[in-house]
Amino acid sequence: MKKNIFAFSFFVLVAGGANAQDSSTLSHSYFDLGYERVFYSGDLGATLEDANGFDVELSAAPTEHFFLLADYHHASPDLVDSPGSVDTQDLRLGLGANTLLGGMADIYFQAGTRYIEIPAAGNWDRLDDWGFYFEPGVRLAIFSSWEVYASLDYTRIDEQNLWGGEVGSVFKFTDMLGVEISGRFEDNRSTLGIGGRLQW
Repeated sequence: MKKNIFAFSFFVLVAGGANAQDSSTLSHSYFDLGYERVFYSGDLGATLEDANGFDVELSAAPTEHFFLLADYHHASPDLVDSPGSVDTQDLRLGLGANTLLGGMADIYFQAGTRYIEIPAAGNWDRLDDWGFYFEPGVRLAIFSSWEVYASLDYTRIDEQNLWGGEVGSVFKFTDMLGVEISGRFEDNRSTLGIGGRLQW
């Protein structure tokens, strides 16, 4: 009996989320372009100066409960103890699933492949390899013009375990255009970003 009640409740929850998709402002189809300030710590902080960078992200939802994601970050930090700079790259390609709860909350999970390039410098060994990641997260529509979100992620790459998290907010001027502010925190570096969002 309890199993039947649980199954029925889960069905109602998912169905309610699907029915609310059209009236929600929490779309997984969007394009982000923004500026980032990257802060290095640990071995990276002893080697690289804080740097300016940029982020490009494209998410496309072909169905109500699934989406595809491509996310690219680039920065060119100066070296601490020698002249010159290095280029760093971070690329994620993933597939996600989500469910919308009452049009106000969106719970999602995504996973895929990730590429990170950070050249060797000082005490830092070069990282230039592909791995995999997974990320659970939640998005909340506080108002139709204001969204907040939070996520955690784990990456396995080059025999390293990397943990991270991100929080952010999107302020929407129209149904399609908005400004995003975000903060990302992970091993050896953190990032503050601001940019524009085109959503459909």
